[in-house]
Amino acid sequence: MSYYRLKQTDFNGQTEVFDAVEVNCSNETSQIEISCYPNPFTTEVNVVVNNSVSDNATINVYNILGSKVFSKSVSQDEMQLKTFTLDLAGLSNGVCFVEYKSDSYSGVTKMVKH
Repeated sequence: MSYYRLKQTDFNGQTEVFDAVEVNCSNETSQIEISCYPNPFTTEVNVVVNNSVSDNATINVYNILGSKVFSKSVSQDEMQLKTFTLDLAGLSNGVCFVEYKSDSYSGVTKMVKH
């Protein structure tokens, strides 16, 4: 746990000191995290979703123009595994975006296909 306090000094010399705030700097998080590997990839990519408990989720892949080129609904059984393998062999080479979307969260990460 770390504590921070802000002291602001205006151009006219007036200062104000704010109350200290508590910041948890631990590596453990309860926020949903999405990551993909390998990056860059050639045919398959693994999508890892941590800390998600949603019943309804989808994984979408968009090309650089924003067009959806792949979509997968994630079942509750698959959600327990936390890792999803996507076969993207038919995707054109270049930058793409992988989106994980659930009832309470939407996150996007960038990938490169070689």
